[in-house]
Amino acid sequence: MKHPFTIKFWLLIFISITISIFYGWVDTRPSWDDTGITVFAVLLTTFVFGMLQPRYAWLWAIIIGSGIALFDAILSHNYGAMMVLVFAFAGAYSGALFKRIIV
Repeated sequence: MKHPFTIKFWLLIFISITISIFYGWVDTRPSWDDTGITVFAVLLTTFVFGMLQPRYAWLWAIIIGSGIALFDAILSHNYGAMMVLVFAFAGAYSGALFKRIIV
């Protein structure tokens, strides 16, 4: 059996954390008020990560969604931003399902 924690896995972890921090930072800017673009970015990003490694769809959803949720909760006291995790899980598992159906 192939070891699940490969270079690809760790690279995707690093990239997803970086994207998560970026999304969280952008979403808490005073001039940023476009929730639709943020949600679409999270859906698209988690979809791609879910396709790349469907076995860890849950992990990609948590990592990418938590950046926005944590930044908003800590900096803006906006706990409603936790809803982003719903969209993150929807995107990640849609990507995993898409890969299973197509491949």
